[in-house]
Amino acid sequence: MKKIIPQIKGQIPAWDKVASVYAVITLILYVWTFYWFLHELPAWLQYLQVTEIIVLYLHTLLINFLESLVLLSFILLLCVLLPRKWFYSSFVFRGVSMSLFTLMYSIAMIVRRSQNMIFSTNMTLWFPALFVVGFLFVGGV
Repeated sequence: MKKIIPQIKGQIPAWDKVASVYAVITLILYVWTFYWFLHELPAWLQYLQVTEIIVLYLHTLLINFLESLVLLSFILLLCVLLPRKWFYSSFVFRGVSMSLFTLMYSIAMIVRRSQNMIFSTNMTLWFPALFVVGFLFVGGV
């Protein structure tokens, strides 16, 4: 056990690189949430009190924080599990690419569902394949 922990610490990139990836994740999540909040605000003003709206927004900010930590943890887990030359050497580029792809895909799925578009099972099934192909070819292995 004592040998494993230093090995894992050696696989995790420096704090500034992790912070760069986290900044991109939070930027996208918080901007999307703010956009969604402003979109729904006129309807909420009709039947919710201001304090309820503030509490609702604070809950969404908490959920965004947890979502961003989960996505960053997943990216760091990949960095630890994959060989060092695959992910560690270009952590910021690959981490930002993976987070952008994952978040933009999620937003596209949310928009499709909110507009009652027919859900294509192909779109859902292609996600893992596109994720792996994008991971392998973005930045070169």
